[in-house]
Amino acid sequence: MKKVSDLRAERGILVEKMEALVNGASVLSADETKAFDDAAGEVDALDAQIARAERMQALSATKAQPVGGQVAATVAQPLEKGAVLAGLTKAAIASGGNAFIARSWAAETYGDAHPVTKALATNNGQSGGFIVPPDYMAEVIELLRPNTVVRSSGARVVPMPRGTMTIPKLAAGAVGAYQGENVAATVSQPTFGQVQASFKKLTVLVPVSNDMVRYSNPAIDAIVRDDIVLSLARTEDKAFLRGDGTLGTPRGFASFVPAANVVSSNATYTLATVTAELGATILKLKNANVPMVSPTWFMAPRTEEYLLTVQNTNGFFVFRDEMLRGTLRGYPYKTTTQLPINLGAGTDASEVYLVDTAQAMILDSMQLQLSVSLEGSYSDGGTNNVSAFANDQTIIRAIVEHDFQMRHDLAIAQISAVKWSPT
Repeated sequence: MKKVSDLRAERGILVEKMEALVNGASVLSADETKAFDDAAGEVDALDAQIARAERMQALSATKAQPVGGQVAATVAQPLEKGAVLAGLTKAAIASGGNAFIARSWAAETYGDAHPVTKALATNNGQSGGFIVPPDYMAEVIELLRPNTVVRSSGARVVPMPRGTMTIPKLAAGAVGAYQGENVAATVSQPTFGQVQASFKKLTVLVPVSNDMVRYSNPAIDAIVRDDIVLSLARTEDKAFLRGDGTLGTPRGFASFVPAANVVSSNATYTLATVTAELGATILKLKNANVPMVSPTWFMAPRTEEYLLTVQNTNGFFVFRDEMLRGTLRGYPYKTTTQLPINLGAGTDASEVYLVDTAQAMILDSMQLQLSVSLEGSYSDGGTNNVSAFANDQTIIRAIVEHDFQMRHDLAIAQISAVKWSPT
Protein backbone atom coordinates (compact mmCIF):
# COMPACT_ATOMS: atom_id res chain seq x y z
CA MET A 1 0.00 0.00 0.00
CA LYS A 2 1.24 3.46 -0.87
CA LYS A 3 2.12 5.92 1.88
CA VAL A 4 -0.56 8.39 2.89
CA SER A 5 1.76 11.27 1.99
CA ASP A 6 2.23 9.90 -1.55
CA LEU A 7 -1.52 9.51 -2.02
CA ARG A 8 -2.14 13.04 -0.79
CA ALA A 9 0.54 14.37 -3.11
CA GLU A 10 -1.11 12.65 -6.09
CA ARG A 11 -4.47 14.09 -5.06
CA GLY A 12 -2.98 17.59 -4.82
CA ILE A 13 -1.62 17.34 -8.38
CA LEU A 14 -5.00 16.24 -9.70
CA VAL A 15 -6.79 19.08 -7.92
CA GLU A 16 -4.34 21.58 -9.41
CA LYS A 17 -5.04 20.09 -12.85
CA MET A 18 -8.78 20.54 -12.30
CA GLU A 19 -8.29 24.12 -11.14
CA ALA A 20 -6.21 24.89 -14.23
CA LEU A 21 -8.97 23.56 -16.49
CA VAL A 22 -11.67 25.60 -14.75
CA ASN A 23 -9.61 28.78 -14.59
CA GLY A 24 -8.31 28.49 -18.13
CA ALA A 25 -11.59 29.13 -19.94
CA SER A 26 -15.08 30.37 -19.19
CA VAL A 27 -16.62 27.41 -21.09
CA LEU A 28 -14.98 23.98 -21.19
CA SER A 29 -14.68 22.12 -24.45
CA ALA A 30 -15.75 18.52 -24.71
CA ASP A 31 -12.18 17.30 -24.27
CA GLU A 32 -11.65 19.62 -21.31
CA THR A 33 -14.90 18.49 -19.72
CA LYS A 34 -13.86 14.85 -20.08
CA ALA A 35 -10.43 15.59 -18.64
CA PHE A 36 -12.06 17.37 -15.68
CA ASP A 37 -14.48 14.50 -15.05
CA ASP A 38 -11.68 11.92 -15.30
CA ALA A 39 -9.56 13.86 -12.81
CA ALA A 40 -12.55 14.20 -10.48
CA GLY A 41 -13.05 10.45 -10.61
CA GLU A 42 -9.40 9.85 -9.80
CA VAL A 43 -9.66 12.28 -6.86
CA ASP A 44 -12.66 10.35 -5.51
CA ALA A 45 -10.73 7.10 -5.84
CA LEU A 46 -7.72 8.60 -4.08
CA ASP A 47 -9.94 9.90 -1.28
CA ALA A 48 -11.12 6.34 -0.70
CA GLN A 49 -7.53 5.04 -0.73
CA ILE A 50 -6.42 7.75 1.69
CA ALA A 51 -9.29 6.92 4.05
CA ARG A 52 -8.37 3.22 3.98
CA ALA A 53 -4.68 3.95 4.50
CA GLU A 54 -5.38 6.25 7.45
CA ARG A 55 -7.71 3.62 8.91
CA MET A 56 -4.97 1.00 8.63
CA GLN A 57 -2.49 3.32 10.34
CA ALA A 58 -4.89 3.75 13.23
CA LEU A 59 -5.49 -0.01 13.48
CA SER A 60 -1.78 -0.75 13.33
CA ALA A 61 -1.19 1.62 16.22
CA THR A 62 -3.60 -0.39 18.40
CA LYS A 63 -1.48 -3.51 17.87
CA ALA A 64 1.52 -2.03 19.67
CA GLN A 65 2.21 -3.77 23.00
CA PRO A 66 3.95 -2.15 25.95
CA VAL A 67 7.21 -3.81 27.04
CA GLY A 68 6.79 -5.95 30.17
CA GLY A 69 3.19 -4.89 30.55
CA GLN A 70 4.26 -1.37 31.48
CA VAL A 71 3.24 1.70 29.54
CA ALA A 72 6.31 3.75 28.78
CA ALA A 73 5.83 7.40 29.60
CA THR A 74 6.87 9.84 26.91
CA VAL A 75 7.82 13.38 27.69
CA ALA A 76 7.27 15.96 24.99
CA GLN A 77 10.49 17.76 24.25
CA PRO A 78 10.26 21.54 23.88
CA LEU A 79 10.84 22.79 20.38
CA GLU A 80 14.06 24.63 19.70
CA LYS A 81 13.50 28.32 18.98
CA GLY A 82 12.76 28.81 15.32
CA ALA A 83 11.91 25.14 14.76
CA VAL A 84 8.47 26.01 13.38
CA LEU A 85 10.00 28.46 10.93
CA ALA A 86 12.48 25.80 9.81
CA GLY A 87 9.75 23.21 9.42
CA LEU A 88 7.53 25.54 7.42
CA THR A 89 10.45 26.38 5.17
CA LYS A 90 11.32 22.74 4.54
CA ALA A 91 7.68 21.87 3.88
CA ALA A 92 7.42 24.73 1.40
CA ILE A 93 10.54 23.55 -0.41
CA ALA A 94 9.57 19.87 -0.41
CA SER A 95 6.15 20.66 -1.85
CA GLY A 96 7.32 23.10 -4.49
CA GLY A 97 5.01 25.73 -3.01
CA ASN A 98 1.85 23.59 -3.02
CA ALA A 99 0.07 24.10 0.31
CA PHE A 100 -1.83 20.80 0.18
CA ILE A 101 1.30 18.77 -0.56
CA ALA A 102 3.23 20.77 2.07
CA ARG A 103 0.75 19.77 4.77
CA SER A 104 0.89 16.14 3.65
CA TRP A 105 4.67 16.22 3.78
CA ALA A 106 4.61 17.80 7.24
CA ALA A 107 2.10 15.22 8.51
CA GLU A 108 4.27 12.39 7.23
CA THR A 109 7.51 13.93 8.53
CA TYR A 110 6.46 15.49 11.84
CA GLY A 111 3.03 14.00 12.60
CA ASP A 112 -0.46 15.51 12.59
CA ALA A 113 -0.08 17.01 16.07
CA HIS A 114 3.14 18.92 15.31
CA PRO A 115 2.91 22.76 15.26
CA VAL A 116 4.24 22.84 11.68
CA THR A 117 1.44 20.57 10.44
CA LYS A 118 -1.17 22.55 12.36
CA ALA A 119 0.17 25.83 11.00
CA LEU A 120 0.01 24.60 7.41
CA ALA A 121 -3.57 23.48 7.93
CA THR A 122 -4.65 27.12 8.32
CA ASN A 123 -2.08 28.95 6.20
CA ASN A 124 -2.72 30.75 2.95
CA GLY A 125 -0.75 28.84 0.33
CA GLN A 126 -1.79 30.75 -2.77
CA SER A 127 0.97 31.43 -5.26
CA GLY A 128 3.40 29.36 -3.22
CA GLY A 129 3.24 31.66 -0.20
CA PHE A 130 3.20 30.41 3.38
CA ILE A 131 2.29 32.95 6.03
CA VAL A 132 3.60 32.23 9.50
CA PRO A 133 0.62 32.76 11.84
CA PRO A 134 0.87 35.55 14.45
CA ASP A 135 1.26 32.93 17.22
CA TYR A 136 4.66 32.04 15.79
CA MET A 137 5.87 35.56 14.97
CA ALA A 138 7.09 36.10 18.54
CA GLU A 139 9.20 32.97 18.26
CA VAL A 140 10.97 34.28 15.17
CA ILE A 141 11.58 37.69 16.71
CA GLU A 142 12.95 36.07 19.85
CA LEU A 143 15.42 34.15 17.73
CA LEU A 144 16.44 37.42 16.07
CA ARG A 145 17.29 39.10 19.34
CA PRO A 146 20.67 37.45 20.04
CA ASN A 147 21.75 38.30 16.49
CA THR A 148 20.83 41.99 16.59
CA VAL A 149 21.67 44.90 18.86
CA VAL A 150 18.69 47.23 18.48
CA ARG A 151 15.89 44.75 19.18
CA SER A 152 17.83 43.28 22.10
CA SER A 153 18.52 46.66 23.70
CA GLY A 154 15.00 47.39 24.91
CA ALA A 155 13.41 49.14 21.92
CA ARG A 156 9.65 49.08 22.14
CA VAL A 157 7.92 46.73 19.69
CA VAL A 158 4.56 48.18 18.61
CA PRO A 159 2.10 46.27 16.37
CA MET A 160 1.14 48.24 13.24
CA PRO A 161 -1.43 45.96 11.55
CA ARG A 162 -2.68 48.56 9.06
CA GLY A 163 0.78 49.42 7.74
CA THR A 164 0.64 53.05 8.88
CA MET A 165 0.28 54.72 12.26
CA THR A 166 0.17 58.29 13.54
CA ILE A 167 1.43 58.66 17.10
CA PRO A 168 0.81 62.01 18.84
CA LYS A 169 3.48 63.35 21.14
CA LEU A 170 3.94 66.34 23.44
CA ALA A 171 6.44 68.67 21.76
CA ALA A 172 6.58 71.27 24.55
CA GLY A 173 4.83 71.53 27.89
CA ALA A 174 3.13 74.40 29.67
CA VAL A 175 5.43 76.69 31.68
CA GLY A 176 4.62 77.75 35.22
CA ALA A 177 5.49 81.20 36.55
CA TYR A 178 5.34 82.96 39.91
CA GLN A 179 3.14 86.03 40.05
CA GLY A 180 2.56 88.90 42.42
CA GLU A 181 -0.64 89.96 44.10
CA ASN A 182 -3.31 91.26 41.71
CA VAL A 183 -1.11 90.32 38.72
CA ALA A 184 -2.63 88.30 35.90
CA ALA A 185 -1.24 84.81 35.49
CA THR A 186 1.07 84.23 32.57
CA VAL A 187 -0.66 82.17 29.91
CA SER A 188 1.13 79.13 28.53
CA GLN A 189 -0.03 76.00 26.83
CA PRO A 190 1.49 72.75 25.64
CA THR A 191 2.26 72.16 21.99
CA PHE A 192 1.86 68.85 20.27
CA GLY A 193 3.53 67.01 17.40
CA GLN A 194 3.18 63.59 15.88
CA VAL A 195 5.23 60.66 14.68
CA GLN A 196 4.11 59.32 11.32
CA ALA A 197 5.09 55.69 10.72
CA SER A 198 4.58 53.68 7.54
CA PHE A 199 5.70 50.17 6.67
CA LYS A 200 9.00 49.46 4.93
CA LYS A 201 9.29 46.11 3.15
CA LEU A 202 12.33 43.95 3.95
CA THR A 203 12.88 41.10 1.50
CA VAL A 204 15.62 38.49 1.53
CA LEU A 205 16.37 35.68 -0.92
CA VAL A 206 18.00 32.55 0.46
CA PRO A 207 19.05 29.75 -1.90
CA VAL A 208 18.84 26.35 -0.18
CA SER A 209 20.31 23.11 -1.45
CA ASN A 210 17.58 20.57 -2.15
CA ASP A 211 19.93 17.86 -0.90
CA MET A 212 19.53 19.31 2.60
CA VAL A 213 15.76 19.27 2.36
CA ARG A 214 15.72 15.59 1.47
CA TYR A 215 16.91 14.75 4.97
CA SER A 216 15.00 15.26 8.21
CA ASN A 217 17.92 15.66 10.58
CA PRO A 218 17.23 18.49 13.11
CA ALA A 219 20.66 19.92 12.34
CA ILE A 220 19.49 20.54 8.76
CA ASP A 221 16.41 22.34 10.13
CA ALA A 222 18.71 24.65 12.07
CA ILE A 223 20.76 25.43 8.95
CA VAL A 224 17.64 26.31 6.93
CA ARG A 225 16.27 28.41 9.78
CA ASP A 226 19.49 30.28 10.49
CA ASP A 227 20.04 31.20 6.84
CA ILE A 228 16.69 33.00 6.78
CA VAL A 229 16.81 34.49 10.26
CA LEU A 230 20.35 35.83 9.99
CA SER A 231 19.60 37.43 6.62
CA LEU A 232 16.61 39.23 8.11
CA ALA A 233 18.44 40.15 11.30
CA ARG A 234 21.48 41.74 9.71
CA THR A 235 19.56 43.78 7.17
CA GLU A 236 17.02 44.99 9.71
CA ASP A 237 19.62 45.88 12.33
CA LYS A 238 21.72 47.89 9.87
CA ALA A 239 18.66 49.93 8.91
CA PHE A 240 17.73 50.60 12.55
CA LEU A 241 21.28 51.84 13.19
CA ARG A 242 22.15 53.82 10.06
CA GLY A 243 19.16 53.83 7.68
CA ASP A 244 18.55 57.20 6.00
CA GLY A 245 14.91 56.69 5.01
CA THR A 246 15.63 56.64 1.27
CA LEU A 247 14.96 53.83 -1.22
CA GLY A 248 12.26 52.36 0.98
CA THR A 249 14.45 51.90 4.08
CA PRO A 250 13.56 52.95 7.64
CA ARG A 251 15.38 55.82 9.27
CA GLY A 252 17.89 54.79 11.91
CA PHE A 253 19.85 56.37 14.76
CA ALA A 254 22.22 58.15 12.35
CA SER A 255 19.28 59.87 10.65
CA PHE A 256 17.37 60.82 13.81
CA VAL A 257 20.25 62.21 15.91
CA PRO A 258 19.98 66.03 16.17
CA ALA A 259 23.03 68.03 15.12
CA ALA A 260 23.19 69.52 18.63
CA ASN A 261 23.66 66.01 20.05
CA VAL A 262 26.73 65.16 17.97
CA VAL A 263 30.11 65.16 19.72
CA SER A 264 33.03 65.33 17.28
CA SER A 265 35.89 63.06 18.31
CA ASN A 266 39.45 64.36 18.44
CA ALA A 267 41.50 62.90 15.57
CA THR A 268 44.63 62.79 17.77
CA TYR A 269 42.81 61.01 20.56
CA THR A 270 44.20 60.33 24.00
CA LEU A 271 42.73 58.78 27.12
CA ALA A 272 41.83 62.27 28.31
CA THR A 273 39.98 63.20 25.09
CA VAL A 274 38.17 59.86 24.97
CA THR A 275 37.02 60.17 28.58
CA ALA A 276 35.83 63.74 27.95
CA GLU A 277 33.91 62.71 24.83
CA LEU A 278 32.14 59.87 26.62
CA GLY A 279 31.13 62.26 29.38
CA ALA A 280 29.96 64.89 26.89
CA THR A 281 27.76 62.32 25.17
CA ILE A 282 26.06 61.35 28.43
CA LEU A 283 25.58 65.02 29.24
CA LYS A 284 23.80 65.62 25.90
CA LEU A 285 21.01 63.27 26.94
CA LYS A 286 20.83 64.45 30.54
CA ASN A 287 20.69 68.12 29.54
CA ALA A 288 17.80 67.28 27.20
CA ASN A 289 15.90 65.78 30.16
CA VAL A 290 15.88 62.34 28.58
CA PRO A 291 14.46 59.92 31.21
CA MET A 292 17.41 57.49 30.78
CA VAL A 293 15.12 54.51 31.30
CA SER A 294 17.15 52.18 29.11
CA PRO A 295 20.30 53.97 27.91
CA THR A 296 22.58 51.80 25.77
CA TRP A 297 25.89 52.40 23.99
CA PHE A 298 26.33 51.11 20.43
CA MET A 299 29.84 50.76 18.98
CA ALA A 300 32.00 48.80 16.56
CA PRO A 301 34.16 45.92 17.89
CA ARG A 302 37.31 47.96 17.15
CA THR A 303 36.06 50.70 19.46
CA GLU A 304 35.26 48.18 22.18
CA GLU A 305 38.75 46.66 21.96
CA TYR A 306 40.36 50.07 22.37
CA LEU A 307 38.32 50.82 25.48
CA LEU A 308 39.10 47.39 26.90
CA THR A 309 42.85 47.80 26.44
CA VAL A 310 43.48 51.51 27.06
CA GLN A 311 45.66 52.11 30.14
CA ASN A 312 46.50 55.15 32.23
CA THR A 313 50.03 56.33 32.98
CA ASN A 314 50.24 53.90 35.90
CA GLY A 315 49.51 50.92 33.65
CA PHE A 316 45.99 50.30 34.96
CA PHE A 317 43.20 49.42 32.54
CA VAL A 318 40.72 52.28 32.77
CA PHE A 319 37.47 50.75 31.48
CA ARG A 320 38.21 47.02 31.28
CA ASP A 321 36.86 45.78 34.61
CA GLU A 322 33.53 47.55 34.15
CA MET A 323 33.19 46.55 30.48
CA LEU A 324 33.79 42.92 31.32
CA ARG A 325 30.62 43.24 33.40
CA GLY A 326 28.80 44.56 30.32
CA THR A 327 28.61 48.28 31.05
CA LEU A 328 30.45 51.49 30.17
CA ARG A 329 30.10 54.50 32.45
CA GLY A 330 27.27 52.60 34.14
CA TYR A 331 25.26 51.91 31.00
CA PRO A 332 25.10 48.62 29.03
CA TYR A 333 26.80 48.54 25.66
CA LYS A 334 26.39 46.58 22.43
CA THR A 335 28.94 45.92 19.70
CA THR A 336 28.16 45.29 16.07
CA THR A 337 30.04 45.19 12.79
CA GLN A 338 27.05 46.99 11.26
CA LEU A 339 28.67 50.19 12.50
CA PRO A 340 31.42 50.81 9.91
CA ILE A 341 35.04 51.72 10.62
CA ASN A 342 35.76 53.20 7.19
CA LEU A 343 33.98 56.54 7.47
CA GLY A 344 35.45 60.00 6.98
CA ALA A 345 37.99 61.41 4.56
CA GLY A 346 40.61 58.95 5.74
CA THR A 347 38.18 56.02 5.57
CA ASP A 348 39.26 55.03 9.08
CA ALA A 349 36.56 56.53 11.32
CA SER A 350 33.55 55.03 13.08
CA GLU A 351 30.66 56.16 15.28
CA VAL A 352 29.49 55.62 18.85
CA TYR A 353 25.87 56.09 19.88
CA LEU A 354 24.25 56.50 23.28
CA VAL A 355 20.49 55.97 23.00
CA ASP A 356 17.71 55.73 25.54
CA THR A 357 16.12 52.81 23.71
CA ALA A 358 12.91 53.18 25.72
CA GLN A 359 12.28 56.10 23.32
CA ALA A 360 12.83 53.90 20.23
CA MET A 361 9.91 52.13 18.54
CA ILE A 362 9.97 49.16 16.18
CA LEU A 363 6.58 49.10 14.48
CA ASP A 364 5.91 45.63 13.09
CA SER A 365 3.37 45.56 10.27
CA MET A 366 3.17 42.45 8.09
CA GLN A 367 4.02 39.11 9.65
CA LEU A 368 6.75 36.96 8.18
CA GLN A 369 5.83 35.52 4.77
CA LEU A 370 7.72 32.73 3.04
CA SER A 371 7.55 31.93 -0.68
CA VAL A 372 9.46 29.35 -2.68
CA SER A 373 10.68 28.97 -6.25
CA LEU A 374 12.27 25.94 -7.86
CA GLU A 375 12.90 27.55 -11.24
CA GLY A 376 13.97 31.11 -10.36
CA SER A 377 17.42 32.62 -10.42
CA TYR A 378 19.40 34.93 -8.18
CA SER A 379 22.48 37.12 -8.32
CA ASP A 380 25.70 35.71 -6.90
CA GLY A 381 26.66 39.16 -5.65
CA GLY A 382 28.44 40.06 -8.88
CA THR A 383 27.21 40.16 -12.44
CA ASN A 384 26.22 36.50 -12.73
CA ASN A 385 22.76 35.00 -12.31
CA VAL A 386 22.57 31.55 -10.75
CA SER A 387 19.82 29.17 -11.87
CA ALA A 388 18.11 27.37 -8.99
CA PHE A 389 16.85 24.67 -11.36
CA ALA A 390 20.27 23.95 -12.83
CA ASN A 391 21.91 23.77 -9.41
CA ASP A 392 19.18 21.69 -7.72
CA GLN A 393 18.33 24.50 -5.33
CA THR A 394 15.21 26.15 -4.00
CA ILE A 395 15.02 29.91 -3.53
CA ILE A 396 13.29 31.02 -0.35
CA ARG A 397 11.94 34.56 -0.27
CA ALA A 398 11.14 35.97 3.16
CA ILE A 399 9.26 39.24 3.56
CA VAL A 400 8.54 41.30 6.66
CA GLU A 401 7.25 44.85 6.89
CA HIS A 402 8.03 47.30 9.67
CA ASP A 403 9.17 50.83 10.46
CA PHE A 404 11.50 52.40 13.01
CA GLN A 405 10.75 55.66 14.78
CA MET A 406 11.93 57.68 17.78
CA ARG A 407 9.48 59.15 20.27
CA HIS A 408 12.04 61.87 20.94
CA ASP A 409 15.07 62.48 18.72
CA LEU A 410 16.93 64.05 21.65
CA ALA A 411 17.17 60.56 23.17
CA ILE A 412 20.07 59.88 20.74
CA ALA A 413 23.62 61.24 21.07
CA GLN A 414 26.50 60.41 18.77
CA ILE A 415 30.29 60.58 18.90
CA SER A 416 31.34 61.06 15.28
CA ALA A 417 34.68 60.53 13.49
CA VAL A 418 35.79 57.96 16.07
CA LYS A 419 39.26 56.61 15.29
CA TRP A 420 39.87 54.83 18.58
CA SER A 421 41.79 51.65 17.86
CA PRO A 422 43.86 49.23 19.99
CA THR A 423 46.69 49.34 17.40
